Amino acid sequence: MRYTLGEFVPLSVWCRNLVGTPVLPDAAPIAAIYSDTGKAAEFKMPICDRFRVNGYFAYGLFLGKGIYATGRYRVRYQYVIDGDVFAAEQVFEVIPGGNEDGTGISTHFYRRPQSSFLLMQSMGGRVMRRRNPHLPG
Repeated sequence: MRYTLGEFVPLSVWCRNLVGTPVLPDAAPIAAIYSDTGKAAEFKMPICDRFRVNGYFAYGLFLGKGIYATGRYRVRYQYVIDGDVFAAEQVFEVIPGGNEDGTGISTHFYRRPQSSFLLMQSMGGRVMRRRNPHLPG
């Protein structure tokens, strides 16, 4: 799959035993993300709805903050069930475009005697202030 900066990459792994039955692993799966130059990140996957779906772990990886550049990435999931080590892989590509702060998730417009202002918070957590916003046309 292809993504731009500022988007979320859906990472997920369904832990299964030797016969293919979904089961809870001994510990949370480790997701290691590799680029062409080496390891970009590593973290434990959070469980997703433990009481309805057995052994499913999911995480939305935010592509921002200058960590991810354009290129191909490989995600390697590793987990242990009853002493047996299992692995799964996923590939995604970051293509040019987007903004590493993400899209705006909240805005507030307010007028003052000297000018109008627009406050916007991005998915990356950054709060930006713009002065005298206008729509062309």
